[in-house]
Amino acid sequence: MEDRTVTASIALRVQPNSRRSYAYLRWSESGRSPERYVGDLDALYRMPDFRRAGRLVLEGQRLSA
Repeated sequence: MEDRTVTASIALRVQPNSRRSYAYLRWSESGRSPERYVGDLDALYRMPDFRRAGRLVLEGQRLSA
């Protein structure tokens, strides 16, 4: 895999009737927006979920090509 810098974002999705959030890392590539599953999150508020998702990405957990 080549080294390059990209701008990415974290998307949180919540299933109906659930407090659990699912975090996905999204980026733009060749006009598409691929995403990778980062992990399950279960905080009561979204900001702690965003922080935890960011830590998971930085630690490289659950991210594979």
